[in-house]
Amino acid sequence: AFTGSAIQVFGAKNSGTGTEAKTITAGTGITISAGTGFIQVAATGSGATVIPRSYLAGCTLSKNAATTVGITACMTTSDDQTTVMNATGAFTKTFAAWAVGSGNGGLDTGAIAATTWYHVFQIVRTDTSVADYLISTSATAPTLPASYTKQRRLGSIRTDATPAILAFTQDGD
Repeated sequence: AFTGSAIQVFGAKNSGTGTEAKTITAGTGITISAGTGFIQVAATGSGATVIPRSYLAGCTLSKNAATTVGITACMTTSDDQTTVMNATGAFTKTFAAWAVGSGNGGLDTGAIAATTWYHVFQIVRTDTSVADYLISTSATAPTLPASYTKQRRLGSIRTDATPAILAFTQDGD
């Protein structure tokens, strides 16, 4: 956050003047479009935050139980680079039908299957900024719950023959 009246963002080339910086004045709501190197998260009141494209912080996946995935606090940009998604606390999701909130189901469709790859996504409702998580067999096109319009794949996990989540280690992003 900043308390001044404006910030300079470098890496955003101004197509009209060719300059390498863009000035953002607090409270103006100016958005730096994706593709310029940055996405503006907020510029209201006296604070502005600018984050890089493809941003991912936190979001560590873990096996909490045979059919429960843990996700640490997580902040990402959506896979289309237009929306910031932020879940400030740790979550767990089970392999039951999806329901909003930690400790609830995470599957987008169907029931848990044996020896199957699943992909964990952070999702968000852009109308309320509520972030949650979804588990899908699709790596690129999960079935999003009603009103959730943005997604970002965090990682993949596999079930064994019982079916239960196989032990795994997450290495980096």
